Amino acid sequence: MASAAAGFALKGKLPLIVADKYFVGRAWEQIRNDICEPNLNVKIVVDGGELLAEADEVEEDLALVAVLPNIEVFSIKGWDEKIFSKYGPAYVRLADI
Repeated sequence: MASAAAGFALKGKLPLIVADKYFVGRAWEQIRNDICEPNLNVKIVVDGGELLAEADEVEEDLALVAVLPNIEVFSIKGWDEKIFSKYGPAYVRLADI
């Protein structure tokens, strides 16, 4: 999914990846190599997780994303269109409402 999104971004599209928080761990190298290093305009939106999840498990995806180059990290409640206003990769974690 990450590599396909990178291909769409290279063609001028604005791909939006919507996945669960475990996607980052499974596709971390693809996100780094295909999206972040070439600074492509791909937005990744993930669910913040359950309220009863352990703290270590909840923060694992943010720790993985924090070391990626050229990526902006957002944590928002609900939907906010300002994530599309800036060019470049973005990781959006939807907070529990």
